[in-house]
Amino acid sequence: MRLWPRSLFGRLALLLLLVIVLSQAAALVLFRMDRAELIARQFSDTKIVQIKALRAALAAVDPRERRTILNRLEGEYKVRIVPDEGRRFGGGPVNPTMVELRDRLREELGTDTELRVQPRLQLLWMTERRR
Repeated sequence: MRLWPRSLFGRLALLLLLVIVLSQAAALVLFRMDRAELIARQFSDTKIVQIKALRAALAAVDPRERRTILNRLEGEYKVRIVPDEGRRFGGGPVNPTMVELRDRLREELGTDTELRVQPRLQLLWMTERRR
């Protein structure tokens, strides 16, 4: 039993088929990698915009309405705003996506921005050291 064709036409057809299959596989792998990078970038862009919006909203809050505004912001943005009080939650990011998010947060919001991750609970903690 021979798997290799005897004729030149058969061998060329098999070679062309092999080239097409390999090129399609490479295109699929590259597409998935590009898509994953795009999704990670969109995630970090969304988080940065949300944090900037929260900062702006908190800066404009009247102290008498602070609790009401915080409750509304927590409901709309699905975040929990808590005072730092020196507590440390989670650890530094290890995942390349989270490392990139941390770097972009520091670039956009300042070098005092710190990102902590609790992967098991699917939580991100962001703190800023105010001077």
